[in-house]
Amino acid sequence: MNKYLYKLAFNKVLLIHYEANQSEQVKINTFFLRYRSGALSSFRREVDIPDSAINKQCKTPIIIVISGDKVLDKIVDNSNSTSNLERIIGNPELLYYLNEDSSKISFIRKAELDNHLSKVVNNKKNIVIKTIVTKTFESYNINQFVNDSFNYSSFNMSGEKVELYFKIIYNKIFLPTLLFVLILLIANMFVFASYNNKIQIQATEKNALSSKLQQISEENVEDAGLGFPMVKTNKIRNSLIVSEIAKIIPSQITLTKLVLSPTLEENDRANKLSYQDKVIQISGTSESATAISNFSQNLSKLAFFESIKIKSIIYIEDKNLYEFDVAIETNL
Repeated sequence: MNKYLYKLAFNKVLLIHYEANQSEQVKINTFFLRYRSGALSSFRREVDIPDSAINKQCKTPIIIVISGDKVLDKIVDNSNSTSNLERIIGNPELLYYLNEDSSKISFIRKAELDNHLSKVVNNKKNIVIKTIVTKTFESYNINQFVNDSFNYSSFNMSGEKVELYFKIIYNKIFLPTLLFVLILLIANMFVFASYNNKIQIQATEKNALSSKLQQISEENVEDAGLGFPMVKTNKIRNSLIVSEIAKIIPSQITLTKLVLSPTLEENDRANKLSYQDKVIQISGTSESATAISNFSQNLSKLAFFESIKIKSIIYIEDKNLYEFDVAIETNL
C-alpha cells in the first residue's frame, strides 16, 4: 500500500511518497507545481540523499513541492514578529514553515494542499495521508527533514490507516453482505407468503369438506334403536370417525347414509359384527365401481379399522349408478 507524508518547507509544501524498496543510493524526485493562468504546471529535478538518511525498511521517497498564488509568504521582522503571527499559526486549517534562508514563513490552507494532493495521487482510495505540521519556527534542511520523515514512529498505525481499513472493509465486505442478506430476506418473504397461501387454501378446502360431511352425518347418522342421531350422545368418538372418513371420500362417491352403531339384523348375529357399538354402516352411490372399490380399500387403512364387509353393490340401470352398502368394525 502506498503511504504519504506531507509538510511545509522552504516556502513550499513537501510530500514524501514511499514508492518501492531500494538498497542502493536513493535520489529524491522533487516536483515543483505552479499555477499559471489557472492551470497546474510542474517540472522535476533529482537530489541525492545520503545513506544515513535512509532506513533500510523504508521505501524510496518522492518530494512534491507546491508553490504559486495559493502559498502566502510573510517576512519575519520587527514589524511582523513571531508573536504577531501566533494567532495565524494557531489556526488548524493552516499549514506553515519558516524558511531558513530568507526568514520567511509560508502559509497554505490545508484544503488547498489536499486539493493538490488529490491531483497527484489521482484520488486513489487506498492511499493514507498523514499530516505533520511544524508548531515552532524551527528550520529544517533537506536531510534532516527526510530523516525525521523516515523515523516517524506513528506511521506504523495511524488514525488515517484505521479509517482506510474500515472503509475498505465497509465497501468490500459489509455492503455486499448487507445487500445479500436483504435479497435473501425479500426472497424468503415471498416464499413464505406463497407457502402460507397454499396452506390456507388447503385448510379452507379441508374445512369445507369436513363441514359438508358433518352436515351429511347430522342428517343421516342415526341409531335405529334409540331413534336419534348417535352423534348427540358420543360426540368425541363420532367426530373422530366422521373426520377420518371425510378425508378419504373420493369425489366420484356421494354418501347417502352413515350410521354409527346400527341395530344388528337377525342374519348378522352369527358373523363378526357382534358388537353394534363398534360398527359403522356406510351407504352411497357412484357412477364408478372402481371408485367404490378404492373407497373400501382406503377404509381398511384407517387407524381404527378392524374389518369390513361389503353388504351389497347394486347397479341401477335407469340411473346409471351403483348403490353400495358396507359395514366396518372399529377398535374404538
